[in-house]
Amino acid sequence: MLAGSDEGIPVPDTGAVRTDLAAFARALAGYLATPTGRAVARAASLSSDDPDLAEAWQAFWQSRLDQAGAIVSRAVERGELPTDTDTALALELLCSPLQTRSLLGHRPIEPDLPERLTDMVLDGLRRGAKD
Repeated sequence: MLAGSDEGIPVPDTGAVRTDLAAFARALAGYLATPTGRAVARAASLSSDDPDLAEAWQAFWQSRLDQAGAIVSRAVERGELPTDTDTALALELLCSPLQTRSLLGHRPIEPDLPERLTDMVLDGLRRGAKD
């Protein structure tokens, strides 16, 4: 869910959670395939002993989470996801495999992986709903 700027990864609004999450994941995969995307993701993954830098990264991360969280919030409002859906966890479940594959595995992201991850995340969120 990293981006070098707000324009780096757009937050789609297609009217359906599956297409929104898949589009977001495809955009992230595309971004991670660029030199800038990889550099930003690597920099964000490094720990810092500098409190100001750590605070700046935390603010950046929270800003991106808040923006992308609109996808989940809209889905809850439309009744596509349970009201107790953990927005941060949902986005982390979607984005982390892409980041891991790109940064740690140094492997390309298959074209269908964003959709496969989207389906797995949505299945899990819906199955994990508390009644």
